[in-house]
Amino acid sequence: MNRANNWETVETCIEMKRILIHECMLWVDAAKRALEDKKWYCEEYEQYMRTGQGTSKEAEQCLNEVRRRDEEFNRHLIEAHLCLLGAAKVYLKGIDYTRRMFGK
Repeated sequence: MNRANNWETVETCIEMKRILIHECMLWVDAAKRALEDKKWYCEEYEQYMRTGQGTSKEAEQCLNEVRRRDEEFNRHLIEAHLCLLGAAKVYLKGIDYTRRMFGK
């Protein structure tokens, strides 16, 4: 294996890490949006409760949306964690590869 191929492999690791971190940030942004939506639906539900309409159809829909946004938030966080773990794994493999190919 020549040095050009070695550098291509290192550059590939760097690019993979960049892509995974970018993907992680997209999932984090989606989780933030889900959390903001959940907060809004919680406030709407609390408003229905304050006005004595806690058993209305609209209040029930708000409560269902709160649950749905909570599940969505958790899914997004899991995906973000997976991307971050992938980036860490690529980073560690890149370090190991660099040490093997280029010495310490």
